[in-house]
Amino acid sequence: MEISYLRNLNGSRMVIKQAHMGEPWERKMLQWNPLSGVLTPDSVCEDGEEVLWYDITGMQALDVRLDTEEVDYEMLLQICGAILAAAEQLEKRLLSPDAVLLKPECIFMDNVRDDIRICCCLGNPKPIEEAFGELMQYLLKKLNHKDAAAVEAGYRLFEETSQVGYSMREIPKLLSVGNLQKEKTEVCQEEEADLPFDTAEPREEQGISHQGYRIKIKDCLGKGKKRKEDTFISQIQKKFCGKREKILETFVKKKPPEAPFVFEPEEEEPKRSRPTILLSEISHKPQGILKYEGTGGCMDMKIEGTAYIIGSDAACDGVLPKDTISRRHAKITRKEDVYFIEDLNSSNGTFVGGELLNCRVKMSLQCNEIVMFADEKFRFI
Repeated sequence: MEISYLRNLNGSRMVIKQAHMGEPWERKMLQWNPLSGVLTPDSVCEDGEEVLWYDITGMQALDVRLDTEEVDYEMLLQICGAILAAAEQLEKRLLSPDAVLLKPECIFMDNVRDDIRICCCLGNPKPIEEAFGELMQYLLKKLNHKDAAAVEAGYRLFEETSQVGYSMREIPKLLSVGNLQKEKTEVCQEEEADLPFDTAEPREEQGISHQGYRIKIKDCLGKGKKRKEDTFISQIQKKFCGKREKILETFVKKKPPEAPFVFEPEEEEPKRSRPTILLSEISHKPQGILKYEGTGGCMDMKIEGTAYIIGSDAACDGVLPKDTISRRHAKITRKEDVYFIEDLNSSNGTFVGGELLNCRVKMSLQCNEIVMFADEKFRFI
């Protein structure tokens, strides 16, 4: 199975070659009964060979998204739920659930709503249980380990899918983390019961941090010692009253007299002429700056780090708050002194030097090159 991509002004396509097209009745079943949340292909003849075209306009592949993001519990539920829903719809139409493609590059997320779309390929030879197990091995490496629910559910799924002969019907049970939430609540209640201060005070949404507990405990313990500290300080003051000068003479050392300043002229170095430098020997290295030259009021962007995401989402490294810009529009990566730009299958495209970038194609950026994110113009310097 060969996967390639096509991009033009009308949209983006994923092309699969050397794929079984399915039986004629299966293809008619999909044509007459569309699947919700499932990408079904159009059959196209290229060079005498029939290939599958998937319309992926305005979508982003899962493996591209997870290059810069981690899988939290909500995303894990979303991915597994979309796969189970697609398999159920296929079974209701008397089609094999093995038709779902569970490769990370064949699972897409909508750029606007973040909906999951599963690709359907009739005649896919790999059983869904095997494909799902391979997907879980991939997702396990992308888990957000700060999300306890995601870690628990992810490792449960990994252990189950590693067993021979497991059933996909067990997946919803493994995704449930009710026991974990119950244990968290019990532990929090025990900690609050042991605290030496009133817990009815307002808290932040994420709860009081460990540092906050230490500060409150310190404040509470310090209240009882305030009177003792005042008595101790007054006793010290009485004891050393009138002896301040003697204490200072004992512990403060007198400074030694400063030596007189003597000026000694230094020998002048012989003047050297400025060496001649050939301009051709100076290599002009890019500064990694996208200088804004449009009229929409956007700002310049300084490319920092090895991966720089540009889009309208506030979480992006470079934010372009425009309706024509996708949430995650493009990505710029740096390798040593060379910068590469890649379009993330944006809705309105990314242009470099007037050329529309294809999906999953990286192009090196040259100094003074014009870069267009949809209709927003920048110059790379």
